[in-house]
Amino acid sequence: MVALSNADLAQLVDMFGEGRLAWHGVLSAESVKTYKPDPSVYRLALDTLGREAQRTLMVAAHPWDLRAAAGQGMRTAFVSRAGEGVPAPHDRFDVYAESLTDLSEQLTSGGTQH
Repeated sequence: MVALSNADLAQLVDMFGEGRLAWHGVLSAESVKTYKPDPSVYRLALDTLGREAQRTLMVAAHPWDLRAAAGQGMRTAFVSRAGEGVPAPHDRFDVYAESLTDLSEQLTSGGTQH
């Protein structure tokens, strides 16, 4: 599990440290000197991690973020979070979840909700 954020690296280290979040890695858009939804931010993640887009799941509460990731060939999981936006009627994400717990349950059971 790797975080991909528009925040700078110092902010991310502070935020994740305070929240006691366990990540395998943290990537910041500052590395490519632009911000999501610019395609180079998603390429940063794929290239840095050596992953194929089709075998990578982008998880976000922002539909715009998932649309951009899908545009780079990534699979997508929308996790509902109050105040963060709702998918548009035309959005087609691979997984829709009510929470991170729900997402985890869907992914481990092999089922997805559309």
